[in-house]
Amino acid sequence: MEEILIYGSQQPAGALKLSAGSGTGIIDLIITACDLHSGSHIASFKQSSSPRNGIVATKSHIIAAQAQKALIHVYSYLKEGVDQKIVVPEKLNCITVSPCGTWLAAGGETGRLLIWELKSGQLVFARETHYQAIVCLQFTKDSAYLFTTSDDSRVFGWSVLEIVSSGTLQNEIQPAISWSDHSLPVTSLCVGYGFSNEAYVFTGSLDATIRCWSIAKKELLTTFVLNDKVTAMVVDPLERFIYAGLANGSIVAVPLYDVNPSTGYLEAVGGAKRIVTVDSSNPPPSSSLFALSQHSASVTALTLSFDGTILISGDSAGQAYSWDLTSRQVLRKLKPNRGPISSIQTIALPKSETIIPSQAKVKASKGGAGVTASQGPEPIPQLKRVLEPAEQKSHDIWIKIPEHQQTAGSTEVVSSVLKDVQQAKLHTGHIFDQGSESGLQARVQQLESDLNDLYKNYSSLQAVHEDLWSLHVQKSLG
Repeated sequence: MEEILIYGSQQPAGALKLSAGSGTGIIDLIITACDLHSGSHIASFKQSSSPRNGIVATKSHIIAAQAQKALIHVYSYLKEGVDQKIVVPEKLNCITVSPCGTWLAAGGETGRLLIWELKSGQLVFARETHYQAIVCLQFTKDSAYLFTTSDDSRVFGWSVLEIVSSGTLQNEIQPAISWSDHSLPVTSLCVGYGFSNEAYVFTGSLDATIRCWSIAKKELLTTFVLNDKVTAMVVDPLERFIYAGLANGSIVAVPLYDVNPSTGYLEAVGGAKRIVTVDSSNPPPSSSLFALSQHSASVTALTLSFDGTILISGDSAGQAYSWDLTSRQVLRKLKPNRGPISSIQTIALPKSETIIPSQAKVKASKGGAGVTASQGPEPIPQLKRVLEPAEQKSHDIWIKIPEHQQTAGSTEVVSSVLKDVQQAKLHTGHIFDQGSESGLQARVQQLESDLNDLYKNYSSLQAVHEDLWSLHVQKSLG
């Protein structure tokens, strides 16, 4: 497996204003893909300006909502140009795909939540859920809940089962979980690992706090108070640290477990609605709190490698860095984008499926077949723009069945095994042929062997019993 880093950007605010006034100033932005560990450039997917949290990478596609447009660009890993352009009901702020791969969720600028069935394109939910724009979306790891955050400072948790149930009226669906402790827009959302009945939810806000919530208890556990606005956040896979990107460009590693100076033992930080003040400039001697400083602009996106040892960060100036969390040093400065970094993700792909669109071009230029449509991924169906209750109960889902591929020599191995099995069957049938002298003789030999095994087991059991009895007598007399 190879870890691929994918990050994109959006148009700078100045370019958008200039374009609106004079028709010029638009920058041709890209989504960059590179090898996480070597930093080598792999591909540049063109013509994409995506809002914060507006890009999601799956095993087969990159799906990118377009800033200030009611449009989604879909990219195949086999080419750098836009593979599909899908019109959606309104301008989208953020998108995500459920871990099970069934649902595509999107949040609109008006606070509207949209959910599609990804394989059919069927719109299953569309309703205003927040008073202001939805900023972040994330499913629990078991796809049972969808959490949404907004500029209205509220956090909602939605039951996916209730949302997609065709028997439930849209207007009757209410959030299963509702939290409103933040006082300013919520900029970051992370759902912890595990099933929904045991996972935690972490939210970061412009009110300079990070809050940890329990899904099972539906209540606040801990409030971390930082010294600046939280603009990005990611949580360690083992939930040991919260990495918070701040408006001043620093990244603070907030420990969720720390050594108690009184007892010397490692204990959980917070809990029971405690308020924990985080001061990275003057951490206690026994604390594992630390800060990373390299960005000269506000941190806008954060992600981690799958083993949690490398942190990748992007800022509003378009610069991205990878950090070694063991040494707390910059590993490398990544290729910058021309606009603010809006989204950073890592994805693991087998080496045979690594994103190298140039290889397909090279094969074609050398007279090869190149990459045909049948070899590429199944395209995403056009997403419906209106709810159609009748179709929710009955519709087709198209799934591409991959062609069976045999490795070199696999046919000969399978044929050899099947031949051996057939010969064994014939030999066994001949020996145990009913009524034959050889069959009766083999049966007698088998019974004699079973009887000898029985005698051996009985003798062993008898010896164990005598030892236990002797031990019992000794303890009783002693």
